[in-house]
Amino acid sequence: MSGQRFSLMEGEALLGFSARLHPGMPGAVALAEELLTDRVPVTTDRNIWEDLFWDEARLPIPIPEWNGPNTYLWEDLTTLIEFASQAVEHLRTRVWIVGFSVVLDNGWRLGSECQGQTAGVESKVLGAVSPHGPVAPLYLNSSNPVQASPDWDLLGHDVADSFQYSAIVNMGIDLKTACNIDQLALLNKHLLFDSYDQAAKFRKCADKLAPAHAPFLVYRAYLIREVSCEGCADALVS
Repeated sequence: MSGQRFSLMEGEALLGFSARLHPGMPGAVALAEELLTDRVPVTTDRNIWEDLFWDEARLPIPIPEWNGPNTYLWEDLTTLIEFASQAVEHLRTRVWIVGFSVVLDNGWRLGSECQGQTAGVESKVLGAVSPHGPVAPLYLNSSNPVQASPDWDLLGHDVADSFQYSAIVNMGIDLKTACNIDQLALLNKHLLFDSYDQAAKFRKCADKLAPAHAPFLVYRAYLIREVSCEGCADALVS
């Protein structure tokens, strides 16, 4: 692993975890070839970066009906790794176990009626209202573990809505023309922003250009570990 130096941000809250196909696996990432050259793309958006559990019919065992309160994310890291370990052997593949957190700003606020108990800790609900009405809530302090670890690699910052649809790679926004952002210069090898400030600048632009998805959030993506089937270490594009 070779991510950025770890440091939690003020206002950062871990949302949950996901098992995504290793970015080097054939078909793992649905992006144009020119964006894949010399890059290892990472995104919150599972329409772009395939989730191991996207097609439940192909899995060797049924996954739990309840994985956690946040859309498409597992709340318990250990449970996710256990299911992923079984699935990769059956599917003969490799996955990255990733964690996603959000940095709380941009009009998001805690709800007043949103106390609960999940994973043994007090949970809070984060909500926001867009020009089109309320958006999907986010549940804080519901994951286990409850915050990012110094052992994880910070891969960068994505900008996405509360359903994790990425404004960087999945909304047709021309960063250079529409937002005065030099995509190739500012995005790292994972097609993420290294800098939170750069991501926040783009987030403001995305709010204006895609108001139906606003308010966007800045997500931090962490690589926690790789889970691979036996003998699959060389099953990569390069």
